[in-house]
Amino acid sequence: PFQVAEAWEVHTGLIERAAENRLSVIAATRPNAAGSSLIIAPDRDFTLWTPWTRPFNGDINKPKVTRAGNGAGTTVAMVHPDTAANREVTLRTNVVESRPWNLLDAIVNPVPPAG
Repeated sequence: PFQVAEAWEVHTGLIERAAENRLSVIAATRPNAAGSSLIIAPDRDFTLWTPWTRPFNGDINKPKVTRAGNGAGTTVAMVHPDTAANREVTLRTNVVESRPWNLLDAIVNPVPPAG
């Protein structure tokens, strides 16, 4: 559950983060002018060095997005949480674990204020 405040959150923000981290996201919000609930499911075909079950269309990491309407009701979509285990985009390149985490040191380990 969350409260959508700005349109970019449901039109790009959550979708990009789900794709970047290979996560399924089910975001439930009360609809308003900024948007409504959505279900984001990464595609099973992701790794470039294994056989695909769908024709290649140029997208390797574009998740399927199912949007809820603005009225009351139930939104249904298929998600596959196990897709989060496949983060190897190319041989020995994991989209999460291969990041240079040391560059985030200043954010995750802030220096305490002096005094």
